[in-house]
Amino acid sequence: MRITITGPRSVGKTTTAILLAEQLGYDYVSGDEVMDKELKPFGGLEKCMKDERDDIINNRILPCARKALQQEKTIFDQAGGALTVEENNIGEEFQQLLRTKTFVIGLLPSMNDEQAIGFLFQRERHRPHFHHVSDEELKAIVQKHYRKVKQAIHEVTKHIIYTARLNPQEVIDCCKDIIKGKSL
Repeated sequence: MRITITGPRSVGKTTTAILLAEQLGYDYVSGDEVMDKELKPFGGLEKCMKDERDDIINNRILPCARKALQQEKTIFDQAGGALTVEENNIGEEFQQLLRTKTFVIGLLPSMNDEQAIGFLFQRERHRPHFHHVSDEELKAIVQKHYRKVKQAIHEVTKHIIYTARLNPQEVIDCCKDIIKGKSL
């Protein structure tokens, strides 16, 4: 079984995916690391994002994901932003790939949008690449990103865990329950 953990930035995807992989004895694959390696000739994923090289990134999303998803018993840590790419229906194709090749679990902070945005804002404020951004700008960035990613997650899976009030092990336990087919 291949399992995808997806959600907005700073929701806890990587922590969840790494620990879940360890506990299930699965391999961990980071979508960002796969893309970073693919984009090394262009300075890496972070540089391409900073330079707004969406053309380069978008042309490589699907081939990189297909390659990463060839192996069974994999936990795929995938940023939710990839689900929202509008150019050439890449986001829709990416969602379809995840739905058909993996069991998708979405992580969102809260059912309440304002609480979710506040939670993500606090976490994003501590990220180095947002230190130069004012609180107002960052809140607008978080809000815009969250609303797009939330919609895409609801389109790609019905299995959603609200993480803001859970510790990492509780999130993992919820993932395990979903995987086992238990209702939460």
